[in-house]
Amino acid sequence: MESLNFIQDLAVVMLVAGLVTLLFRRLKQPVVLGYIIAGFILGPHTPPFSLIKNEESIHTLSDLGIIFLMFSLGLHFSLRRIKQVGLSSLIAAVIEIIFMVVIGYGLGRYFQWSEIDSIFLGAILAISSTTIIVKVLHDMDLTREKFAELIFGILVMEDILAIALIALLSSIALTGTLQIEPVVDTLGRLGMFLTVTMVLGLLGVPFLLKYVARFKSNETLLIIVLALCFGVSLLAIKLGFSMALGAFLIGVVIAEVRTIGKIDHLVEPIRDMFSAIFFVTVGLMIDPQLLAQYIVPITAITVAVIVGKVLTCSVGTFAAGTDLKTSMRVGMGLAQIGEFSFIIAALGDSLDVTSPFLYPIAVTVSAVTTLCTPYLIRSADPLVSLFDRIAPKAWLKGIDRYSRWVHSLSERNRQNTARQKIMGQVWHLLLDLVLLTALFFAADFVAEHVNVWGGDINFSCWIAAMVLSLPLLVSILKKLNMLGGWAASLSGLIVLGGWIHIISATLFPSRDIVVGSVVVLVGITALLWKHFSRIYSHAQKSIETTINPQYHQINNAFLHFVEQGKAGGVPVIFIHGFPLDHTMWTPQLKALPPWSFGVAYDVRGLGESEMGVDHYTMETYADDLVALMDYLKLKKCVICGLSMGGYIALRAVERNPERFMGLVLCDTRSEADTSESRIKRGEQLKLVQEKGVSAFVKEFAKLFYDPKTLSSNPKLPERILKQMEASSPKGIEGGILALAVRSDTTEGLSKIKIPTLILVGEHDALTPVANAKSLHQKIAGSELHIISDAGHLSNLENSKEFNQHLVAFLEKHFHA
Repeated sequence: MESLNFIQDLAVVMLVAGLVTLLFRRLKQPVVLGYIIAGFILGPHTPPFSLIKNEESIHTLSDLGIIFLMFSLGLHFSLRRIKQVGLSSLIAAVIEIIFMVVIGYGLGRYFQWSEIDSIFLGAILAISSTTIIVKVLHDMDLTREKFAELIFGILVMEDILAIALIALLSSIALTGTLQIEPVVDTLGRLGMFLTVTMVLGLLGVPFLLKYVARFKSNETLLIIVLALCFGVSLLAIKLGFSMALGAFLIGVVIAEVRTIGKIDHLVEPIRDMFSAIFFVTVGLMIDPQLLAQYIVPITAITVAVIVGKVLTCSVGTFAAGTDLKTSMRVGMGLAQIGEFSFIIAALGDSLDVTSPFLYPIAVTVSAVTTLCTPYLIRSADPLVSLFDRIAPKAWLKGIDRYSRWVHSLSERNRQNTARQKIMGQVWHLLLDLVLLTALFFAADFVAEHVNVWGGDINFSCWIAAMVLSLPLLVSILKKLNMLGGWAASLSGLIVLGGWIHIISATLFPSRDIVVGSVVVLVGITALLWKHFSRIYSHAQKSIETTINPQYHQINNAFLHFVEQGKAGGVPVIFIHGFPLDHTMWTPQLKALPPWSFGVAYDVRGLGESEMGVDHYTMETYADDLVALMDYLKLKKCVICGLSMGGYIALRAVERNPERFMGLVLCDTRSEADTSESRIKRGEQLKLVQEKGVSAFVKEFAKLFYDPKTLSSNPKLPERILKQMEASSPKGIEGGILALAVRSDTTEGLSKIKIPTLILVGEHDALTPVANAKSLHQKIAGSELHIISDAGHLSNLENSKEFNQHLVAFLEKHFHA
């Protein structure tokens, strides 16, 4: 009977949510509002009767909604984004939380509530709703905007600080006074959880998902990803943290792997379903009777949340150096409370220290502010325009000067390479210490919960932790030596010994055993010092490779690139074909002359670069190229493009001829697609959408190669196929559309006055030799070479001959 009630409840929730969503889509309103209203319609507080039999089961499903929303947020908010907005977000979050706690406490005392009720009210108002904001911004297609990235950063900082706030409130509620010890303990455990999860995740998850990708099964990939998501969420709960935090963290880790596009595509429908249920449960908690009884406090608190958060978040973001317009948009987007507010209100209720009315008031205020959120975000730009019109010019000049001053400070810090190097070593040292501490805490946890070897378990755990910590100890001593010489190393060794004694006190065996063990471990370390250094370096390199710092945000998308050669040398930028990535240029980067500087990048939507927006054109690609040159501080460069890369190169030279000193066109053409070709593009788009990336690339790659390549080098097609199959479905779709709508660049060929090299595979079936000859005839002074025994991927099928012509061209025109 219970299972029947559950199915009935789920059917009712999805049916009503679906109907209301259709209505809101029709009215062009955010669907999250429809979900909340659907929950309100379903009851249990809406007369004449509740349509839900078992609310608990629906609330359980809503928890899944929180997990999937936070996991999805992590997938879109990678480490490079966190690094970019980290300090600004932290400053804004701290300012907001402090002021909102004060505002909430003042309101509570004004309504003559108890002191503990007022303190909890302040905490309830301090934390904005991550799940609600993520959903609203996603529905409004604003997740790639600069202000949205800052909002996500502030929400992450808020969620972390909320855990410390909960620890503080628990201390106050249980003892009547603030005790620092439990708060410090919670923050320490939180720091270790964050650090260990990220480090172990970045070491293990990319290898695991790379292995899973070999099976070419979306089902297997999805199950493994969900196992990671729920596993880390469960670990977070077991350690006393939020499941939302665990889901977000593993999402951030997975965001660094190459299969992120496919993973996001697979998770999206599950996320949408469960997030809909979450917002329906928010509506279920709205009680009209309570709303009438406490209408004055609810109204006052709602106004305080909206006005207070708009002001505090805007001021905090502006104080961190963000421009006024973006800061105000951030403030307008954060003006609500949500799931952490419920947790804080429930904490006071469970500890029996707050009044019964506080929790339902928090829910009602959350629902009302959620309803206002989309309209506040939409009104941000008009409000900024109004402020620009009515504010005194002296204010505006002062605001602009402050923003430029803060920006100049950050630029100065970035340019101080010596300081950055020292700080990098210091941060690595702190990271090693955290990992060392976490290792011994984990050993203590195992010793406490596993009792299979009797009394020897403590010593076994201690010796295991000591052995595993040796690479970390070696790294710490090397860094101390680098920063302060052998004196610092010796002092550090003494301090480390004392610290290990403190954190492993419960595991410590007798003194004689300790002395003997330490002597043995010192001997092992001395003998295997280089091996431990190599193990640590390998792990560090693995993480750095995963979170490659060579990304730059261009036009709201992070573009990934690699560099090769002499900085300051003759720059050569390589643009790959569709649907490949920068790795296709590896043979050419290695073959470049020592006096040159090579750059290969992934165009947006392909490889490891983000899409940024849903639709783009060849002009967008060309603008990205110029923006990347600006970031690399390259006034002029030689560009080399193959196939679609050639289309981009021709469009870039047409739009910005002054930025290029040489052009290499490989297996490409200048003509736009014919009507017949556009029809084929449409069929390709349909194939991707209906049967997936794998079906498309297998069909698309059939004409890539010279028949000799398939027999003489069969591993090349296999490797290229795997590379293409890892592409994001949306990125593939974006590329197909850009190719279909590109315009003809033939008329501009006669205007190209820079040295130009044209290369084409002898048996290229996609852009035949005739296309290359046409380019050669129309570009005055150009050179044409036909690469023997090669098809469309001439640079890979016959790299030796291709590289000879490329290097000769560079030597002839650009080597002084």
